[in-house]
Amino acid sequence: MFDFGYRKDIEGNQRLASAAQRQAHRANESLSDLEATVDRLALTCRALWELLQAKTGLTEDDLAVKVAELAGEQEDAQAAGKAAAAPRRCPACKRASNPRHVNCIYCGETLPESTHFDRL
Repeated sequence: MFDFGYRKDIEGNQRLASAAQRQAHRANESLSDLEATVDRLALTCRALWELLQAKTGLTEDDLAVKVAELAGEQEDAQAAGKAAAAPRRCPACKRASNPRHVNCIYCGETLPESTHFDRL
């Protein structure tokens, strides 16, 4: 029976569809991870702000002024072609490291202790 290459086309399309589904699944997982991180950061920022208000008497206006100041500094750094904050680097191989890792994924060196914000 002649299939004129249709079977190969169908199998190729099925492989492409499967690969696309896996990629979409990974993207959804990444998005979920990012959303969870943003939620934890927002909660931590709110807790810190409430502590500062209670201990120092700072106001919402004080916070708004500081946020505007930092936003201006960040814009200035970006305009100068610099990152606003340097990435955490492995002390052995100097490669950028994800703060969630305990060891460098490149050389295995133990990474320095991170701050609470690095672990978020």
